Amino acid sequence: MIKKAISVWFLTTLLGQWVFIIYLLFYYIFPAIQKGLVAWSGNQLVTGYVANDSVGNYAVATHIFISVLILGFGPLQLVPKIRNQFPIFHRWAGRIYLFAVVITSLAGLYMVWVRGNPQAGLIEHIGTTLGGVLIIIFSILTYHYARIHQISIHSLWALRLFMVASGVWYIRLGYGWFYFMDFPSSLVKAFSIFISYANYLVPLVFLECYFFTRRKPQKLLKYPVALLILLFTIFTMLGTIFATKYIWLPKFNL
Repeated sequence: MIKKAISVWFLTTLLGQWVFIIYLLFYYIFPAIQKGLVAWSGNQLVTGYVANDSVGNYAVATHIFISVLILGFGPLQLVPKIRNQFPIFHRWAGRIYLFAVVITSLAGLYMVWVRGNPQAGLIEHIGTTLGGVLIIIFSILTYHYARIHQISIHSLWALRLFMVASGVWYIRLGYGWFYFMDFPSSLVKAFSIFISYANYLVPLVFLECYFFTRRKPQKLLKYPVALLILLFTIFTMLGTIFATKYIWLPKFNL
């Protein structure tokens, strides 16, 4: 039951992240390739392109370009058939993924503390920083346990890394729900603070509940955990739909 529920959740996550990739490609990547980073000066990205700030602009570009790589490679690393039938691909894709998440985290930290974000305060910056630090720590642990061939422990940290590294996507899902629920504008600041931490803490709690049932496979735990996975899957699926409708598609004036 739980394995099937996890499979459905993973498929939902995979499709949702691919939708996000398509948005990033057409709204950021392709225009930047055609016209340079100045193409971002007219889009809805806070401090996306700033004239005469080459370092900051390249930090933003690194963060966005590599995010596509992360969202593309990340889910593939979790597919058992790929790991088992293509071990060389899995190892090299894993190395690229680890390098990518560390680089984009460092770029994100630069964006937060050096360039700054006028729409976010210190509490949000701390939340974003904590997420970036967790990505770096989890990357080190994932690589360490793979290197010493403790694959079972390596897999646990790889899954934790995947959940935290997907935070940039979960933020969009959260805002998709926020707009769908039509909360008043007075709650925007409070939600901004909440999502700065929830984008990685909530997925981690969800994952640890799943790990707990794997360590203690008791029948009484199967049903509530399966229900939790189902609810998280519904949140993910609807969040992707809401983010597409309220955040991504409107930017193309569709």
